[in-house]
Amino acid sequence: MKQYFFTLGYFKTSLLDAFFELPEIMSDLSHPQYENLQKDIENINAEDLRKYVEKNKIERFIERFDNKHLAKCRFYLIDKIRNQISADRLETLGDPNLLAPYSSANLNDLNILENNLVSTANFILLGP
Repeated sequence: MKQYFFTLGYFKTSLLDAFFELPEIMSDLSHPQYENLQKDIENINAEDLRKYVEKNKIERFIERFDNKHLAKCRFYLIDKIRNQISADRLETLGDPNLLAPYSSANLNDLNILENNLVSTANFILLGP
């Protein structure tokens, strides 16, 4: 089941990656997205979080944090929000009704890497 993130719309339009901005929001009670982030944290399924932490070996990254649970939630949300943004972008680019230049047939067979980036093999690179 696809999880809904209250902060997703904000991160989609932010110029900063969630990795940098989410911790700022967590520590700023006056931030406009603070309440939405609290809702996102409350909506994290405990079993999903446990599996994520175990699979990604998050324990080694959170030693310096006082609140270990909140640190786990931080890493979880950053990853899930990034992945959802990438999935939404790929879905949009795959929409056959997009206007030019996004409707170009040249985009049909782009090699998308595991980290949701377009492989540089898709481009002609000029220079030495």
